[in-house]
Amino acid sequence: MKLKSYLSYTHFLSFRRAVIATISVLSVSVALAAKDPLPSWNDTAPKQEIIKYVQRITDEDSLDFIPPANRVATLDNDGTLWGEKPIIEIAFVNEHVKQLASTNKDIAALPEVKALLAKDMEYFKEHGEKAEIGLLLVSHTNQSLNDFQKSVRSFIDNYKDPKTGRTIKENRYQPMLELLDYLRANQFDIWICTGGTENFVRVFSQELYGVAPDHVIGTQFKTEERNVDGKAVTWILPKITHINDKEGKPVGIKQVLGDKRPIIAGGNEGGEGDIAMLKYSKEQKDLTFQIIINHNDAGREARYTEPKDQSLMASLRYGFMVVSMVDDWKTVFFTEEGKPVASQAKEAECPVASGN
Repeated sequence: MKLKSYLSYTHFLSFRRAVIATISVLSVSVALAAKDPLPSWNDTAPKQEIIKYVQRITDEDSLDFIPPANRVATLDNDGTLWGEKPIIEIAFVNEHVKQLASTNKDIAALPEVKALLAKDMEYFKEHGEKAEIGLLLVSHTNQSLNDFQKSVRSFIDNYKDPKTGRTIKENRYQPMLELLDYLRANQFDIWICTGGTENFVRVFSQELYGVAPDHVIGTQFKTEERNVDGKAVTWILPKITHINDKEGKPVGIKQVLGDKRPIIAGGNEGGEGDIAMLKYSKEQKDLTFQIIINHNDAGREARYTEPKDQSLMASLRYGFMVVSMVDDWKTVFFTEEGKPVASQAKEAECPVASGN
């Protein structure tokens, strides 16, 4: 081989090796990125255990294999999928009641409505749950389901936290959105099991979480079919038929899933509302996984606990995985442009419902 040809050939080989090396590096990088389904989670025990669990129950050669038909996950909403300081549904209740009172004298004359308009917190402290439920019934009932959903849709589209400026979309927890995607990719049937009302959460569950409206289990009102202006409508009556909180959550799950229990269940510390659901998930023959979000990040979200840390104590007793916002999440809130989001605000005025 002539020297010139040889040099050209060796140059070609060098170039080829460089290209192959570059492609290899890129391939490894892509592979590594593809292998990380939870990029907003720190590489701590919760992330590792979640991935290990999913790998075990989806491996057909594993003794712990669970077929797709039995892969059910139930996740709380307030404080688990999005921030609950303030509770978004409470903000809606307050705003919607004020709107209704502005055009309806009978509503404006109700004592709990008068207290809300006057910002009379002492009234709510004195009358407690009765007054809170009174506001909820004014806001959510005695109207068609279609009209109620339109009101919720308008609220969701226009709401911004008055102190942080955070939108509804920005109130979602980025790590939990990634978890939803990861479970979905592994053929999980995902349900939202919330202490909030079904009619409220079903308006946005598909858009915000990719969860179909019929996969929302929540607090329920009695309804009936009526003829209004010659049209058949679903009318919401002022009667609560099921409170989907605490021991009510397993009841709500059983109503829609029968004897099938979730193998993954997720909730948060804040109102003791998820302990019963996580225990219900735990107590079965299949390998299961339960998550409790610990709100211990005052800088990026909020720091709050239960009076006796009941949810954290239950986690120790029953083996639930505690997820520390401080230690286990690289980022907390979703942003469309990846920009940092302001820290959370304190509770909204006149709370009317549980945040679980």
